Amino acid sequence: MLTRSSTAAAAVLILAAVFVAPASSRSVDTPRSTTDHFVFYADASVTDAEVASAADRAEDVYERLARFLGRPPGGDRVSCTLYPTLEAKGLATGYTLPAHAMPGSGEVFAAVEPGFEGEAERALAGLLIRRALGRPRVEFLEVGLEMHFTKDWRGLGYRYWAARAGTDYGSADLGRLFDNRRLGAESDLFVRPLAGAFVDWAIDAFGRENFLEKYEEWEPAPGETARLEAEWREWLERLYQIEVVARDDESGNPGLPGFHRGFCHAHEGYQIHNGYISARSDEALEKLQTLGVNAVSITPFTYMRNPGAAAPLPFSQHAGAENDEGVIHAAMTARRLGMSVMIKPHVWIHGGWPGDVEMATEADWAEFFEQYWRWIRHYALMCEMYDFEMLCVGVELERTTGAQGARWRELIGRVRRIYDGKVIYAANWGGEVESLSFWDALDYIGVNCYYPLSDEHTPDDAALREGVERALDRIDEVARKNGRPVIITEVGFVSAPGPWVKPYERDRRAPPDEDAQSRCYEAFFEGLAGRTSIVGVYWWKWPSFLEYGGSRHSGFTPNGKAAEGVVKKWFTGDFAR
Repeated sequence: MLTRSSTAAAAVLILAAVFVAPASSRSVDTPRSTTDHFVFYADASVTDAEVASAADRAEDVYERLARFLGRPPGGDRVSCTLYPTLEAKGLATGYTLPAHAMPGSGEVFAAVEPGFEGEAERALAGLLIRRALGRPRVEFLEVGLEMHFTKDWRGLGYRYWAARAGTDYGSADLGRLFDNRRLGAESDLFVRPLAGAFVDWAIDAFGRENFLEKYEEWEPAPGETARLEAEWREWLERLYQIEVVARDDESGNPGLPGFHRGFCHAHEGYQIHNGYISARSDEALEKLQTLGVNAVSITPFTYMRNPGAAAPLPFSQHAGAENDEGVIHAAMTARRLGMSVMIKPHVWIHGGWPGDVEMATEADWAEFFEQYWRWIRHYALMCEMYDFEMLCVGVELERTTGAQGARWRELIGRVRRIYDGKVIYAANWGGEVESLSFWDALDYIGVNCYYPLSDEHTPDDAALREGVERALDRIDEVARKNGRPVIITEVGFVSAPGPWVKPYERDRRAPPDEDAQSRCYEAFFEGLAGRTSIVGVYWWKWPSFLEYGGSRHSGFTPNGKAAEGVVKKWFTGDFAR
C-alpha cells in the first residue's frame, strides 16, 4: 500500500543495485554475422532476421558517420552482442538498459525487444564518435551527436520528441544543459532528443567543419549561452510546426475502458528475474487477464530523504528497480493483453509518507515544485511516447495540495502541453480527497481509498457493507460537487485478522486470515455496484511474480487467496462492462 506504512523494500529500489554482473559478459562466442566494421554475437533465441537488421543498421550508422567526419572513424571491428529481451540482457550483463557501449573494449550490448527503437544505433554511434573525436568538455554535445545518427528513436524519432519536449518553456535551458554536473540529474527522455535537436541546429548554424573543430574543446563564453538559446528556441518552435502540428495523429492508444477493472501491478522482486522487466511479471499479468482485469497501474519511485527540504528527485535506474525499461516493458505487456495503463509515479519518504512533504518558505515551495516538475515531466513524455492511457501526476501529497493548489494547477497545465492522454491525481482518503481545490483541472478524481469499515473486532457482513457505503457516499459527494468521475486509484485489505479497522496498515507479525480479506473484498464490490460516479477501481496489489502471495501470506495481495476468487466473480460478472 502506498500510504503511511512504507516498507524497507521500497528503499532498495533506488538506494542500491541488487544484481551487477560483469558488463562485458557474453553468452555465446561464435559470431552470427560479420560485416566490414562489426561482428555480431547472439544465441538462437535471436532470429536471423533480427541479426541481419541490426547489422544493416550498424553499417548505416558507420557510413553516415564516416561521411560526416570526412574519414572513417577507425579502430578494430566493434563487437555487438544481441539479446532477445531486456531481461536476458540484464541477467547477462547486469545492465537492463536497452543498449550500452563500452568504448574501452570496443563492445556494444543491445536487446532486440520492441519498443526501444534507435537505442542500439545510439550506443554504436557513441562508441564510434568517442573513438574518432574524443570526449568533449560539454557532455550535451556528445549526447546530441550520438542521437544525430539514429533514425527512428523511440518510434517517431528524436526530432519529434525534441519538439514535444521543447513545448515546456523550462526544458530548453541551455545554461542547465551545458552544465555537466546538472545534466546528470536530468531526465534522459528529455535530454537525449533535445541534445540531438541542438546538434542538428548547431551543425546548421556553425557549419559542419566549424562544428567539428569546436566539438572537443568548446565551452560557451559569458553571454554566449543566452544568445544561442534565443536562436535555438526559435528553431525549436519551427521544428514543432514541422514535426508535431503538421503530422497526422498516429496514436496507437486503444482508449480507456468503460469501467476500469483494475489492479496496481507492484514491482515486488527488486531483482531482474522477478521485477517489472521479467518473464515472471509477464506471467503475473497474464493471470490478471484471466481474472477479468482490463486496467493496471504501474509505479516507478523516487525518494526524498527530508520531506521538508527541496532537492532533485532521482529517477529509478538500477537494474533491480522500477527503472524506465522495466516500467515500459510491463506497460507494453499489459497493453498486449488488452489492458489500459496508468503510470503512477510515487514519492517514497524515508521513515514517513508523501503526506509529510511540506516546505517552510515560499522560496522553498517554488524550488520543490521546480524539482517535482523536472521529475514528473519525464513520465509525461514517457506516456506520450508509448500512448499510455493515463498519467497520475501525484500520490497522497496532502500538505502540498492543501497549501499550493495554484502551483498544482500550473504543473497540470505544463503536463498537458507534453501529454495528450488523461490526467489524474491520487488523493489520500478523507481530508485530502474531500477538500482538494483543483479537481476541475483533471480528467478524474482519484482516491486511495482506505477508509475504515468498522472498529469492531468481529463485525458481520452487514456491518462491513455499511462501512463501505459510508465511505463511498463521501466519495460520491466529492464527485457531485466537482463534476468529475471518480477512479479509486487504490483500495486494499490485508489477509490478516481485522483488516477493516485500519485498512491502510499491515502488521507483518499478524497471522494469515484469508476469510477476513475476502469478506472485505465482497463488501466493497457490493458497495460499488450501481454507483455511476465511480468508473473504476484499482486493487492494491498484484505482484510481479506469482510466488508472492498464497494462503500463508498475510499481506495485501489477493494472489493465491480466497479474495482472488471474489475478484474474478465480480470482474467477469457484474463489472464486465
